[in-house]
Amino acid sequence: LLSSTFLVLTVFPYYYLGAEYLRLRVTRFAALSWLVLTAALSVMFIKLGAPAAVIPAVAIGVLVIELVYVKLRRRSRRSRAAV
Repeated sequence: LLSSTFLVLTVFPYYYLGAEYLRLRVTRFAALSWLVLTAALSVMFIKLGAPAAVIPAVAIGVLVIELVYVKLRRRSRRSRAAV
């Protein structure tokens, strides 16, 4: 009971702040597209008989791909604005 109380008092505020930061930075479309793409790829890998360790890798891989896409999109917007 003490360890749970300690975690709630120390970790929850940072978890909440992180969630709020993500809510401000990530659009609804990006979040839902990540969720749908991850779910679809996970189901596909499960149907193909891939080991369970592949599923977290799929989620992380999709996240990395979307972050790179957003970064490249922002960079192209900046270069067009500078011209």
